[in-house]
Amino acid sequence: DLRMSRGLGDVYKRQDLEKKVIDKDNTETEDTDYSVGDHVPYTITVSVPNNITKLSTFEVTDTPNNLKYDGNATLTCEGIAVDEAVYRITTKGEDVPANGFKITFTPAAMENYAGKNIVISYTAEMTAAASTPKDGNHNTAKLKYTNKINVNGQPDDGSNSEIHDDTVVYSYTINVHKDGAVSYTHLTLPTT
Repeated sequence: DLRMSRGLGDVYKRQDLEKKVIDKDNTETEDTDYSVGDHVPYTITVSVPNNITKLSTFEVTDTPNNLKYDGNATLTCEGIAVDEAVYRITTKGEDVPANGFKITFTPAAMENYAGKNIVISYTAEMTAAASTPKDGNHNTAKLKYTNKINVNGQPDDGSNSEIHDDTVVYSYTINVHKDGAVSYTHLTLPTT
């Protein structure tokens, strides 16, 4: 399923962003379960468009619910670390979600990544608040990007689009109710 971008006619994959949670068997999935205090591993795969150097906006935001980003994101492309000069990770400030992060890419410097996938790997700790939601603890990734290039070849800064993907981590609690007490008595028998 494809769509055309307006302006240049470049073809983009419909899924420019895919978020996965890694389960305890080390398998990527949409949902899994962990316990409070666990450090849950995630990946976000971002498809970089062929015309990336013509865009003005290309950023990924991660919004956790009842999770806290561990500050350990790594970015790779084809198994090699992405040049740190082409992105900046922020955990505080405008448009940065609480306990999450935002990665702001510099599109003009991303020629080497055009048409490739960048994989963002990181962990987030399940907080104590995660023990109660019945619908799970959602973690949403968002890709915001310029979707229109003007006739003069310049990006239309007012034409940003967003793509979202979501994973869910469930946390269970077990309540133990003790109905009675068990007691043992040690008997000593007389010897004859």
